[in-house]
Amino acid sequence: MTVIKQPNHVYNDLGHSVYNYTGHATIGCLYDPARSRKDIATEVRRQLAIYYPSKAGYKFSVTCSRGRGIDIKILKVPYKIVNAKYDPYIRNNEPRYNAEAIDLLKQAEAILEAYNYSDCDGMTDYFNVNFYSSVQYDYAIENKEYTDNKVRTQEPVII
Repeated sequence: MTVIKQPNHVYNDLGHSVYNYTGHATIGCLYDPARSRKDIATEVRRQLAIYYPSKAGYKFSVTCSRGRGIDIKILKVPYKIVNAKYDPYIRNNEPRYNAEAIDLLKQAEAILEAYNYSDCDGMTDYFNVNFYSSVQYDYAIENKEYTDNKVRTQEPVII
C-alpha cells in the first residue's frame, strides 16, 4: 500500500497520520485511529502480561478512566521498589524509586505510548491527544515498603 504523505502530518510505520498543528507532534508506532480506548487497554494488558508475567510476581491494573484516559497501576512486583535512602521529609535529592522500579515505569509507559499520539503545546494551551495516560505504583505497596524501611532504620530518640 502506497501512502501519499500530506504536508503538516506526522506518520507512523502503519501509515496512519495526525495533523501536526504545533510542529512537534509525536505518533506511536502502533497508533490506529480505528482502535477504541477499551481495545487499547486490552492490548496493553496483554503486552504487559507477556513481558511481565504474573508467574514471575508481577500484577498490573489497566483501566480506562473517565474522559479520555488510560491508567496503568502497578500492584505487585517481585522486588523492592522504594530507594532505601529516600525520605520524603528530608530534602536529600535521592530518587524515590530504585533503578529497577524506574525501569519498569519507563517500560510500561513505552508500551502505553506506542498506541498514542500527542500534538500538545502548553505555551499556547493547545492539547490534542488520542488519550491521556498515567503509569504509577500502587500506594499500598509503596507505603508498606516505606514504613518497613522507616521502622528498620529509625534511630532511638533521646529525651
